[in-house]
Amino acid sequence: MSENKKILVLIISSFFISFSLCFDFFSPEHLQSDYLTFYSASLSAETGNDPYIVENLVISSGYESVYPYLYTPFPLTVFSVFNSGNFILSQTLWAIFNIIIFQLIISLVFKIVNNDQTMKFTDNSGKRGNYFFLFSSFIMIFILLAFRENIKIGQVNILTLLFISMAIYAAQKGKSDISGLSMAAAILIKTSPALLIIPLVYRLKFKFIRGLVVGLAAFFLISVLQFGLEPWQQYLDFLGTIRGYSEIPGLFKYTVAFNNSLLSLSGRILGETSAAYSAYYLGIIIIIIIIVFKQRKLIQWSAVDFLPWLTLMVIASPLSYRHHSIYLYAPSVAMLISLYSKKNYRGRYFSISLFLIFLAWCGYNFLRHYVPLIEAGRDMTFISGLGLFGYIAIFIFYFFINDKFKTVGNSQTEDI
Repeated sequence: MSENKKILVLIISSFFISFSLCFDFFSPEHLQSDYLTFYSASLSAETGNDPYIVENLVISSGYESVYPYLYTPFPLTVFSVFNSGNFILSQTLWAIFNIIIFQLIISLVFKIVNNDQTMKFTDNSGKRGNYFFLFSSFIMIFILLAFRENIKIGQVNILTLLFISMAIYAAQKGKSDISGLSMAAAILIKTSPALLIIPLVYRLKFKFIRGLVVGLAAFFLISVLQFGLEPWQQYLDFLGTIRGYSEIPGLFKYTVAFNNSLLSLSGRILGETSAAYSAYYLGIIIIIIIIVFKQRKLIQWSAVDFLPWLTLMVIASPLSYRHHSIYLYAPSVAMLISLYSKKNYRGRYFSISLFLIFLAWCGYNFLRHYVPLIEAGRDMTFISGLGLFGYIAIFIFYFFINDKFKTVGNSQTEDI
């Protein structure tokens, strides 16, 4: 089966499964809580009101409860495209848009894995079992990584993931400027992808930086042309309050039970103090040093090698919920395919199973268990943020497997 036919079969299958998983969210009674924030913020900006003031979002939307808007003004340009004047229609269009672009992500990830020279992923096998594993890997992982949750609440993670996947694919093809442009879009939608600058600069050097700078300037200009400079000034003013997350009206405390962030962990241990923030920043720095040290001798980068960086990106965000696990999609598929292709690695099936358990742990809805415990007045200090330990397990798993592959060798792979 040719590559294009494989992609077509995969996308058609994924498209129908995606719609089946999310069909109940197209009901007029369903409300996408996060998209309501985006919708309201774009309306506020269009009318000249500050989108970073929750009261303005309530007025713009007509709903009594709206979460605060936390992102740069650039995504408001995207959200304004879906402002039909009817929120229910707008959120339906947004959900359809996200399902469609996720199919683009799948095709990009397929190409990323197929072009990966560190694993033998070719079209000449003809083994039905291999094809089944290939297709099921793409489908199974997006189900485990809370794809449905992203559609349910109308999050912007899937769009951000599209640009991250484009950046990784362009880097793989040696198109440094395109990689930089794509990463610029991802960073201006959600600032946390800025962590990926480290491995991409290491790999692509100056041309990536050039593309990144041009992209940041271009997307900034697009935003200014639509809304003017005022929203950016309002964003900078808002950043002055961002350190005290618990003080932002309408926002959960960062120590809330279902936050999987490193900041949430340090806050639960040290309290909501400056010491918690210091421990949080120190933890991020230590993890970066560990990743750089372990990857310092990499001659040929694999898609799998973005796994620790994307994992850190998720848990380094001060607010990290289960729907953020979708960011692990590309390197997780690559990891699964890579494990399966190691025919002389006796532990491959056990490793595959273990890795899937870790992914399911990251995307699992622990909130359903937290709510009755909180209502019962239980102490949540040591049983909160359990999803974080799934990410920590993925870190450990990556470094263990990475060392193991050095002994297994790339020459011992089989076609998929």
